[in-house]
Amino acid sequence: MRARKKYKAQIEQAARDSHIAKFNRRMEFVRQGVASVKAKDYKSALSYFHLYVDGLEKSKGGGDLTPRSFDPKQDSAEMLMFTGVLWDLAKIYDKMATKDKTKLRYYVDKFVLFSKGTSYQRLSQEMLRKFLTNDSPHNRAIFKEAHVKLGGGKCFIATAVEEHCEPMTVVTLKRFRDEILAQSFFGRAFTNIYYKIGPFIAIKLIRSSEENQKRVARVLGRLSNVISFRFFPDEK
Repeated sequence: MRARKKYKAQIEQAARDSHIAKFNRRMEFVRQGVASVKAKDYKSALSYFHLYVDGLEKSKGGGDLTPRSFDPKQDSAEMLMFTGVLWDLAKIYDKMATKDKTKLRYYVDKFVLFSKGTSYQRLSQEMLRKFLTNDSPHNRAIFKEAHVKLGGGKCFIATAVEEHCEPMTVVTLKRFRDEILAQSFFGRAFTNIYYKIGPFIAIKLIRSSEENQKRVARVLGRLSNVISFRFFPDEK
């Protein structure tokens, strides 16, 4: 009996050691990938990040990874790491600026999937916002869709066409929401309905023609002017 227990304990320890060794190897791939990104060696970065993803998929039994592949408590750190790798892969494929957007869309969609409903969703929103604001993504519309899907901005429709709007349009609409609509029952009800349908409308706008986006921006501009004149004369 003792020999059997000892043998079982040795097997369990060996399994734990193997698990730790594989985890450390995956972390090394991530470190090398991040270092390659900093050095702008994107080809090497892709290689390291894909080695990480392949290793993680094998550790989870193979196949495409979903949030259900992870234990929310035990795997929280690796889920966050994986989400960060998805973000880096998305940015690299954007920088490559190829005509085929399949891989870019795949990794952006995965990034949204692994961010939504998590404790770090707001962090993912902020990364997207900064990327859209401070960088010049080749595929801006794809990242804008992701930002909308993660609830970024809340003024979904205005955000979708903001590059065609006057500077104060989005500011005025947000102020109207926060200072006027939020003060009444019907205003709050309208805002809640908008939050439910706004993302779908915004995504359709992002995918529509530039001319259509400009038309919507002009309408929002006129609406903003009316609201500003009626409620916020101090903006003039």
